[in-house]
Amino acid sequence: MEKTIRLDQETPYLSRCDSLIIDSIDDDATIRQLGGRDLPGSLLLILDQTVFFPEGGGQPSDRGRIETIDPPIVSYTVVHVLEADGIVYHQVLPLPEHAVVAGQTAVCLLDWDFRFTNMQRHCGEHILSAVFFERWGGINRGFHMGDDFMTIDISLEDDVEDDEAPYSFTEEDMTVAEWEANRMIWQNLPVIRHFFSTRETASEIPMRKALNVETDITLVGLGDLSYAAGTVACCGTHPNATGEVGIIKIYKRESYKGMTRITFDAGAPALERIRKESDLIRALCRRYSAEPDTLSARLASSEDKKNELRQELFELKQVAIRERADEILDALPSRGRRAGTLLVREYKALKVDDLLSIGRLIPKDRLGLLALIDPISITVVLFSGGLPDCGKIVKDNAQVWNGKGGGKSENARAMFPTRQDLDCFLDYLQKVHGREEVRRDEVHPSER
Repeated sequence: MEKTIRLDQETPYLSRCDSLIIDSIDDDATIRQLGGRDLPGSLLLILDQTVFFPEGGGQPSDRGRIETIDPPIVSYTVVHVLEADGIVYHQVLPLPEHAVVAGQTAVCLLDWDFRFTNMQRHCGEHILSAVFFERWGGINRGFHMGDDFMTIDISLEDDVEDDEAPYSFTEEDMTVAEWEANRMIWQNLPVIRHFFSTRETASEIPMRKALNVETDITLVGLGDLSYAAGTVACCGTHPNATGEVGIIKIYKRESYKGMTRITFDAGAPALERIRKESDLIRALCRRYSAEPDTLSARLASSEDKKNELRQELFELKQVAIRERADEILDALPSRGRRAGTLLVREYKALKVDDLLSIGRLIPKDRLGLLALIDPISITVVLFSGGLPDCGKIVKDNAQVWNGKGGGKSENARAMFPTRQDLDCFLDYLQKVHGREEVRRDEVHPSER
């Protein structure tokens, strides 16, 4: 089978073409073996020529449609494109009702917005990589183009002596790199493509990264091919000039396997993210009555005030917890533990953790059975000196009224789906363990 004619390499701005269907593959195992996606019911179409870029070099494949012109008329959605041994395979959906006829004429319709965005982004990667190479000698050892961002992995291994620590990029370096990359965009440098049949002829051109292929080599250069930092072998699609990239924005840097991973984006996706972040900043400025240049200080001040309020609330809550513990102690017998007595308290303004703090302040030798209730979460926390066994009470009885929970002999909790279920459980406790005093819906003076 002859190699597919790659129109995307010759004319990356071509968004449609007429093609002949050469063959098709509908066996899922063969599709996976060739590198297709695991999509049951999909089909691989082989055409004599195509405008679709097959995935490679860190760039995702194009997407779009393939529509047959000759009967039977079928419209396919192109979900993935791959290349193997010079043959381009178009993975499409849906699987047609009729067998694909070799020799049919079809029209390839590219999703142009997606293609041009990838052209912007891939060229943006070349520009930023050129900046890191020219300024720091950094070599791009890895490139990934994701849906929401791109990454390059910059290695400085050639610049480090055995007894030297590797250079660590700073935030200031990221700012410098971003400015220099965007200046290359503003210069609107031509993006040049040259095709070479052999490695020997391509190697005559200065470039920032050694070749790792032997034949059918495409070199992409920024400005002209004498600019080594901007020249590299690449199979991807690019615009005709750097100005079409629009913008490059660096998001963050991080250490990665002895290199520095730069997360960034270019073109329309970068502009869209900047727009969203700008909208967020404007909303925060309105919320905090600030300007963009004073927003950070206003947020810090607001956080300081919140921390002060949290501390005040904590201190007030500690006072309230101590007061409630004292009230419970006053209500308990003064001499030893009286088995069979039950004391119930309910606090609307306190949470379960606060109830646990109250219980820890009560000496165990003063307790019969203490039940503290959080009505908001419909939870009861039990305390005793070990007899009666709080954990056993919950384990054996809470489930009777749809409750869940557990604990130890001296402390346990049970949660209920309804207040009625909780009240039934409390009635059981009062019948079995006696009733000394019950207070519900208590509002402490400090809560009024």
